[in-house]
Amino acid sequence: MKLNKQSKIILLSLFLPLILLSKEINFIEEESIKKSFIPSFQSGTGSLDYNNANFQYTTDSPSPKDFDYKLYQPARIRANKNFTVITELKNSTIPESSKELASVGIEIYQRKNLSNRFATELSCARLEGYFSRTVFSQLVEFGEKTSSCYSEDLRLAEVTTVKIDYIANNKVFYISYLQDEEWIKVGSFGIAGSGGENGNAQWKIKNNENLLLYIYGFSTNMNVYEGDIQIKSLKIEK
Repeated sequence: MKLNKQSKIILLSLFLPLILLSKEINFIEEESIKKSFIPSFQSGTGSLDYNNANFQYTTDSPSPKDFDYKLYQPARIRANKNFTVITELKNSTIPESSKELASVGIEIYQRKNLSNRFATELSCARLEGYFSRTVFSQLVEFGEKTSSCYSEDLRLAEVTTVKIDYIANNKVFYISYLQDEEWIKVGSFGIAGSGGENGNAQWKIKNNENLLLYIYGFSTNMNVYEGDIQIKSLKIEK
C-alpha cells in the first residue's frame, strides 16, 4: 500500500510517542551520568562508582553489611503505567563460605513509603555449600521480606542481562533474564495483594503514585575488587 505525504505524517505521529518513551541511559556521557545518579543509601565500605563507562561496586574492609545505592532521576515511572527495565549486570565474585555474598541489581521503591520495595539482582553466594550465580528477586512490605525467588539455573554467566516488566492493571512485577537470545522466566510478584506467582504484598499504592528506581551493589563479608561487579547498561521502556 502506497502512502501519501499526509498519511505518512499521521503514521509517524502515532508511533513517535512510542519511540520517545524508550530511553537507554548513555553510560558514555560522564557528566550526565553523575547528575542523573544521586547518592542515596550507603553502609560500610561498599562503594558504587562510575568508572570507564560502567558503574563498579567495590569494598575496602569487608563487613557483615556493605552496600551503596544510587537513585536514578528522572525515571518517571508510575503505578498506573506499564514499564520495562532492562539492565546488563556483571558479577564475577567467588564467595568462599556461606557467610559471604555479593550482588548487584535494581531496586524499585514506593515513593510515599520507602519501607515497601522490590529488588532484582545478579547474586553470587553459596547454596548448601555450592557456589551459585543466580538472578534473585525479593518483595518487601513495611520493611519485612514477604517472598523471594531465584533462577532455576544456578550457574548463570558472569555477565547477564536482566529484565523487569511491570504491568499496571494488576500491579505485578515479572522478572526474566536473557540466555541464548531468549528471555527465561524467573518469577513474579504482586504489590496489590494478588497476581504474583511467587508472592504478593499489599503496598496500598494509588494509581497516581510515582515509583523510585535505584541501582545498587551489596556484599556480606567479601572483598570486592575493581571489575568484579559492574552495571554495564540500563534501559527504561514505557
